[in-house]
Amino acid sequence: MRHVRAIAVLAAAAALALPAAASADTNPTRVAAPSSATWVSSSQINIEVTLTCEEGTFYSVFARVLQQQGPFTQMFGSGSTSGQCTQKHQRVALSIWASFYPGWQLGSAILDVNACAFTCDSTARSIRIDL
Repeated sequence: MRHVRAIAVLAAAAALALPAAASADTNPTRVAAPSSATWVSSSQINIEVTLTCEEGTFYSVFARVLQQQGPFTQMFGSGSTSGQCTQKHQRVALSIWASFYPGWQLGSAILDVNACAFTCDSTARSIRIDL
């Protein structure tokens, strides 16, 4: 009787784990962050992310940037865009607006990107703000 119970518990656990394992790699939405941003002005930088999503679905992309400027000052800002997925690997441009003065400086920063279409994906990385 113990063996029957153990087999029933194992079968139930396997049945519950199977959908999770099967769906683990089926996320049709992926986002990749660039290694750099383009400095436009002290209030604006531009980035271009690579978005993978199913053609015909609508997407939204939201990005945040944090930049340390000296020992006591941090600059942060965000930007977003949305549209329709047109191909498997499309480039999506975003303007990231500084939250306050003195604004963006050339140098390193941290970028966090979230993208949603049918499903969602996110990534973060260190970037360089260049001309």
